[in-house]
Amino acid sequence: MPPEITDEQIWAALRNMQLEEFFRQTEHQLDTRIGESGLRLSAGQRQRIALARSLLSGRKIIILDEPTAALDAETAQHVSDILYDSFSDRTLIIITHNQEILHRCDAVLRIENGMVSETKIYEKVKGVAS
Repeated sequence: MPPEITDEQIWAALRNMQLEEFFRQTEHQLDTRIGESGLRLSAGQRQRIALARSLLSGRKIIILDEPTAALDAETAQHVSDILYDSFSDRTLIIITHNQEILHRCDAVLRIENGMVSETKIYEKVKGVAS
């Protein structure tokens, strides 16, 4: 069983995903009901809440499917930065078409017709991929 997560940790995760202000403005703050399947939220807010939960999960391997798809370009860039900064001690398996995310990965596998058709492994030397 994972250790108890504090309100401070939740607020920090919400802050990282640019959701703190939204929840601070609601009447019940962290106890705000967001509706069945998050129906009271935008697609981008639902996506960022899922990422905040991943931050708090403590899991060493996290699978993300198009983690920035529902976000505007500026928020997507911010979330991409958070993924690489806050999840640096974990293994991320990211399914994406986003070239910005792909260029920051250690390895990229292209899957076509259910088979790996191409593999690229990047050596990170002085911040440059080869």
